[in-house]
Amino acid sequence: MPPRLDWQVGPPGQRPEAFDPAALIDPGAPAAPAPNSAEPRRRARVPIIVALYLMVLAAAAVIGFGLGRWSELYSLARGRVENQLAIERLAWRDADVGLFASTLDPGAPEAWRRRLARDFATLAPLPFAARIDAIAFQTASLVRVEVAVEFPLGDDDEVRYYRWVNGNWYRTLAP
Repeated sequence: MPPRLDWQVGPPGQRPEAFDPAALIDPGAPAAPAPNSAEPRRRARVPIIVALYLMVLAAAAVIGFGLGRWSELYSLARGRVENQLAIERLAWRDADVGLFASTLDPGAPEAWRRRLARDFATLAPLPFAARIDAIAFQTASLVRVEVAVEFPLGDDDEVRYYRWVNGNWYRTLAP
């Protein structure tokens, strides 16, 4: 006995409808059943679902890229401001007014720069330690920095502003 393959298309347990070849020739024969109208709708949804998926994926990529750049910018600013605080610490240790003045914004008012340099000269040399508690961008070239300063005369929390000038962050006057 030859092997027999019994193919079934459709849901299990449902027998296919009988096909009458005579119905093709005889127009008076009963009409064929209507095709399943849900299938074309299902096929039409596939491109929409794929398009939505690609849009969500693109939005996630853009957001991820933006957050990565923001994180890089934030850490770069923090590192450069910490560098300025280290220079200021050396200036306080060595009582170097010129070194201290190099940490100040060259575009700030001259009276403000002179006043800070004069106050520095009257107090230096003192052991100076500072750490950044918080940093926040005000604009692309201005950051607000909360600094915890430790002096022998007492500790103090200061709010300082640093401005981006010629590739470096300089302490500047509050806006």
